Amino acid sequence: MNKVAGKTLLITRPPDQAAADAAFFKPYGLHTVIASTLRYEDCKADLPAAGDIDALIVTSARGVDTGLNDLGAYRDKAIYCVGEQSADAARAAGFACVYAAAGTADDLIDLICTHEQSGANVLYLRGRDVSKDMKPAMENRGYVVQSRIVYSALEVEEPAKDVLDRLARHDIDAVGFYSKRSAGIFVKWIKAYGLEGSLSATKALCISDAVLECVRVLPWQDCSVSKMPDGNAMRRLCLTALGCVAGGQWPPIVNKQYF
Repeated sequence: MNKVAGKTLLITRPPDQAAADAAFFKPYGLHTVIASTLRYEDCKADLPAAGDIDALIVTSARGVDTGLNDLGAYRDKAIYCVGEQSADAARAAGFACVYAAAGTADDLIDLICTHEQSGANVLYLRGRDVSKDMKPAMENRGYVVQSRIVYSALEVEEPAKDVLDRLARHDIDAVGFYSKRSAGIFVKWIKAYGLEGSLSATKALCISDAVLECVRVLPWQDCSVSKMPDGNAMRRLCLTALGCVAGGQWPPIVNKQYF
């Protein structure tokens, strides 16, 4: 594993996810700065009886990490996750039958349709704000969907002074973006503090083309998009963009054909 001295990655994910990424990158010699654009707040939901549910759907690890809702009664059900990181969270929560899609809501819908018969009753554990509401799409396929909001992602109104200072000093080599909403908040920060000129030597690393469209209004040194819209693929992008060569130590990828 080669280490790249002095490289600094700014992570915009919510605090828990950002901390996990920072811990992952540390052995690679990357410095990390956390500037969460969103923070999670758990929501208590009125969950249906487990006996009425055939399967569960989550589009974020937070769907199973929320502390206000006991999912123990559902652990013998199949759970369909948008990507590997949410699948890892489901396994950690005690689910045994876990399916991981390739990172998008459309991938997840196709995965469910492969394994669950039309008419199945599925419990959709979601955030208050989502890029795509799975409920109408699944109902159009003939599924009965019970949607429950189990967390909210709240906007962080301004970054810490240390983050602003680092940006002003051109002390950030790359910024990772994981959603259109977080990207839009970061762009708002930069414009509000007049820091557009601080990004000329900074790379924008995006989980999808849609996220790229949100941040390309800023004058970056370079912009890159992950090969797959998945947290582990984003880790790979961050490592490669900042010059790490890790041999067999790369993070696991949902579909290795892309790499």
